[in-house]
Amino acid sequence: MKSLANMKVEKALLITFIFIILGMTVWMKFLGATDSIGILIEKDGYCKLSYGEDWDFNEKEELCKYKFISENKEPIDFTEKEFRNFCPNHKFISKQFFSDCWNAGDSR
Repeated sequence: MKSLANMKVEKALLITFIFIILGMTVWMKFLGATDSIGILIEKDGYCKLSYGEDWDFNEKEELCKYKFISENKEPIDFTEKEFRNFCPNHKFISKQFFSDCWNAGDSR
């Protein structure tokens, strides 16, 4: 038979483990929605979804640029308004951790 003291410790450890899992899930959701690297990946995904897989976001110049230099395709101006219309911010409580633009970007 288990003693009463061992049962209390096991119960406390189980509750602590559950809170850690739930806390980490909320923490990752919050950080994934606010970090600057995530925004850059979303902007890259916007360029890929809007203009094709061979386009990348250049954060220094704020442009969508074609990957291959050999083809002379003009860079396309990146505007924050068009980006947010195409890739809206997800609410804190939503079904997805990341947007479709995140998944299309170079996050893998």
